[in-house]
Amino acid sequence: MLSLLELRDYNNWINKGPIEIRDSVIKAGGWHVVFPMPNESGWVADMKAALSPPELLFPLWASRVRNYFNEIPLTLTRLSEGESLIKVMKIKNLNRWLGLHSFALSNDVYRDHGGREWFEMSTAGGIYHYSGEVNARKKIGAFLSSQATIPVFKLISPDDTGGSLEVIIENPQTNQLKNPLGGDALKFGQKRIGDVGQVVSVIHKRIVQDLYQGSYNYSETVIRRLPEHEYRDVDSHRHDSMFYVDPPPSQKIVDRRFKILPIYKAS
Repeated sequence: MLSLLELRDYNNWINKGPIEIRDSVIKAGGWHVVFPMPNESGWVADMKAALSPPELLFPLWASRVRNYFNEIPLTLTRLSEGESLIKVMKIKNLNRWLGLHSFALSNDVYRDHGGREWFEMSTAGGIYHYSGEVNARKKIGAFLSSQATIPVFKLISPDDTGGSLEVIIENPQTNQLKNPLGGDALKFGQKRIGDVGQVVSVIHKRIVQDLYQGSYNYSETVIRRLPEHEYRDVDSHRHDSMFYVDPPPSQKIVDRRFKILPIYKAS
């Protein structure tokens, strides 16, 4: 196990596996304790200030190696509406102060080949994972759209750190309807990934392009709220192709080890 201060120095991660790091983070209280936001206030911040300088910022090195913590499902099986609702309500009940963040999840929940549960995000949750400038129009349009008209499914799986695993599954827009307003036909895909109880292979359906693929979240929106997600996951993201240092695609998480990072220079 690594101590809280050791977790904040990547030199202590080298040659260790992500499972050991994750277990140390859980023992420390979560990623929000390891890498607190600089503008936190109250008694929690006072306690953290005794352990870290107030100017502590989320380190880019942590963002670069985030996918060492990520695992992807081989298959997904949709749970019944009743079981899914119980799972979703449990998360919302644990985070009663979520407010608008409670809309971040759809009501569909899946179970993968190993028994891990995956929660489908709402249509607005996937806007960074398909083409088009992310602006107010795209955000509002996605929020008001049916999942069938969104070209991807975004699913997350909380891991007890305050963060989550993430996978993006393609939703090909192969069906068409006549546009009642004229112009191009309306295109749509599937509303859900398979029927209830149906085992769906997704290993070849996940998005793998650097710009749109899923990545591990240090602060899941539905667990830690949007501001923390933006601080630890969105603001620290870089589009440069040399930014992320990922493990080999087929390597199991138990076999992964953090390595010395190559020098990164923003392009």
